[in-house]
Amino acid sequence: MQRFSLRAALAATLLALLAATAGGQAADKELLRKIDARINFMGTDYAAEYAITQSDPGAGKTFTKALIFKRDRKEQFLALLVEPVADKGKGYLMVEGGIWLYDPRDRRFTFSSAQDAFRNTNARNSDFAVSKLAEQYRILGAAKEKLGVFDCDKLELEATTNDAPFPKRTIWVSADGTLRMAKDYSLSGQLLRTVAYQYEKLGNREVPSRIVMLDELKKKLVGGKEEKASTSILVSKQSFAELPDNLFTKEYLERIGK
Repeated sequence: MQRFSLRAALAATLLALLAATAGGQAADKELLRKIDARINFMGTDYAAEYAITQSDPGAGKTFTKALIFKRDRKEQFLALLVEPVADKGKGYLMVEGGIWLYDPRDRRFTFSSAQDAFRNTNARNSDFAVSKLAEQYRILGAAKEKLGVFDCDKLELEATTNDAPFPKRTIWVSADGTLRMAKDYSLSGQLLRTVAYQYEKLGNREVPSRIVMLDELKKKLVGGKEEKASTSILVSKQSFAELPDNLFTKEYLERIGK
């Protein structure tokens, strides 16, 4: 009788642990979904102008201007280059489950991975795609931490799929679910990139106004001071106006590139 009671108690304890674990995982997924919802534009189209400055230590700066168009509900985006003049008409298009780079000079589309760098900057093609934190990551740890004026949840994330942008990430999220900063790591735990976000109001929601990315591997002593390669993106002319369907097609890029 005593042995039966012990087994029953042990079974009840295991069931309670499993229930607690399942409940914790569900709460984690819900939190990541909340963050995704703040990043993505699921209820509307989105357009903006990105002024991208790449600074490499000891090598000067390069500048790119791109028009960004997004339809997140269909996982579509177009990044159309307008500066420098030599690259005008080039475009990155997410369509047919892949990202394609179009060069109007030879009128050819080249497949580009989501993990590839965007225009030799610290940005990746995945930075323009739909955020899928809830699908691609799990939370390994959480802590409260002050980030500037914001009280944030610091979340340690580990990828659960091979198509995640980075194997490991640490993100700082304010109470409203807004992503304030991210640190991206390799599988071995090597810090690769740090990204900070600033926002402004557009309609009834916040949208990014400036994004700064630091390359934690590419650094050099310049004048006795360590400098890191960095990418600064100034976002302007933002809009939620409906976009034409043909914007997210290869035919559109071919037509405007003539």
